[in-house]
Amino acid sequence: MTGPASLLAVALSGPARAISPGDDVWLYTVDGEVLQGAWLRPLPGWVVLTGEQDRRVPLTEVLEVRVKGAAISVDRLHAELDAAWQGELAWRADPPPHPAPGVPAAASFVWAGLGHALVGEGRQAWRWAAVDAGLVGAALLTATVGAQPGAALTIGVVDLFVRGAAAGASARVARRTRARLLPEPAGP
Repeated sequence: MTGPASLLAVALSGPARAISPGDDVWLYTVDGEVLQGAWLRPLPGWVVLTGEQDRRVPLTEVLEVRVKGAAISVDRLHAELDAAWQGELAWRADPPPHPAPGVPAAASFVWAGLGHALVGEGRQAWRWAAVDAGLVGAALLTATVGAQPGAALTIGVVDLFVRGAAAGASARVARRTRARLLPEPAGP
């Protein structure tokens, strides 16, 4: 899409989000303090920044905000953070599958991609499974048709590394999902 159609699509898509996790944020507080860090996550009534350490700043103490170098109003920051928190609550109300991390890791050693399927990442599951199927197929062809057991063994070792990578990735997704479901600690 180019020309007027693309401009119309951009205009109708609604306002761009002012803040996303990982964005560089500068806060100017009522105490005259200037705080800089990356926006970490939504939390009602707070701006949560990460840098050398995580820091929570009450929204009531924020006078001025810069996100990625551009000034935004405190009211817009309030609205963005409220929308992000509502999105977080909706996600928590219906989270993706979140088994203990060892379950998807073990499943990935059975077949790469199976662990991702267990944690609700279908697209990643298909990608890992396709790589695993290709490697297993190549190893079988090499061992039977090519009569090269050494090459088949090498391909099998590579497949074990792929399954290990898939296991680690699916366990990491499960850990992050479970950590995101934990209640927020109280206080600043």
